Amino acid sequence: MSAISSSGHASPKTVPSSRTIIDYILFKVDGRRVSIRRLGELAGINHSRCARILHKDPARRHEIKIYELSQILDVLNVEFIEAALASDAWRHDPVIPHASVERAAILTSEFVRGLPAKIIGIVGEIQGLDCLDIRKEQGHPLKCLIIQIISKHYAEIARRRDVRIEFEYKI
Repeated sequence: MSAISSSGHASPKTVPSSRTIIDYILFKVDGRRVSIRRLGELAGINHSRCARILHKDPARRHEIKIYELSQILDVLNVEFIEAALASDAWRHDPVIPHASVERAAILTSEFVRGLPAKIIGIVGEIQGLDCLDIRKEQGHPLKCLIIQIISKHYAEIARRRDVRIEFEYKI
């Protein structure tokens, strides 16, 4: 039985307890309808090796080398941060549907791209601060602020959608 239904939702009984970057790659491969053999060719990886590292059964997978991961992600036009964020989402909740993880990972990777340089620039422009003032413990409160902003943003999208639907029904 497949772990993913036709609706894209995972069944808690059939989902592995932990999904990885490889599971995200397999999702992307399926979406692009490319064979593992063809992916190996395009990535410059022997097809047998590619099949072993991308085996559907996690217990039978061989470890992937960093350069192989990079080549495969390049072929699939997926950034490493996107794949890592997808894996992180599944680490917190392994039953999140693939499509939801994909959309959230793409959004988040777009958001964080260039962010470290921006933070360094902001701190550098503030009189009396330098990069030594950037600390890990500041991350949680900043994350909470960002989550509030995201929540308000999507609530506004839903509100506008409701207004648009009401308007369409009045016509």
